[in-house]
Amino acid sequence: DMNFKKHAIYGSLYFFITGENDTENVNQAIALIREYGELEKANLYLFSDSASGELLMSNIESHKMKIRRIDESFALIQRTLYENPTAVFDSAREVAENGDKIISAVIVGMGGYGREMFKTLLWYGQMDGYRLHLHVFDQSENIEQELKYLCPEILSEQYNGKYVPGEAFYSVKVHGGMRVGTEKFANALAKITDASFVLISLGNDDLNVQTATGMRVIFERMK
Repeated sequence: DMNFKKHAIYGSLYFFITGENDTENVNQAIALIREYGELEKANLYLFSDSASGELLMSNIESHKMKIRRIDESFALIQRTLYENPTAVFDSAREVAENGDKIISAVIVGMGGYGREMFKTLLWYGQMDGYRLHLHVFDQSENIEQELKYLCPEILSEQYNGKYVPGEAFYSVKVHGGMRVGTEKFANALAKITDASFVLISLGNDDLNVQTATGMRVIFERMK
């Protein structure tokens, strides 16, 4: 109902589309691009981590409006790692036989943030002199199949946990059907005796804190 074009005469115009409904965000972005796409001083920021948001950005026609997509999961994980870029490596433990260090990472919860950290660590951990051991926990029984669909080559028996000449070593173990706060979860966690980096992302702040506290207790018992 509002005509923003007259505002662009005097200065830049910024649209931030930040709703919780991703489909609605994309539809609003399309409508605004159609209405104001030819304004040179117009800027549009679409907050979206969905495939539809990504497709919109890659297939959009040429416009004078500056259009950017903000993937919150990607942005948070990248910022977490890059603001303290050596944290993952500083906490790694040495492997006596050849001097390599092990990064033993644990991800609890494979929602948007968990999956982004999963993908980023697999790239981030490819450093000479380091080996990445990655444990993934999720309540879904099918999480391993979902990850194999997402990145089949990474989780294939040909590469996962295998030494390939000229390639960085990594191993991924997926723990599906795991509910935090259960004996099954605690027993599986207790087998990871060298955890050096942990991300807890369960979509609920209280549950995140409870899980973090419980995990600290388990790790403290193991020294």
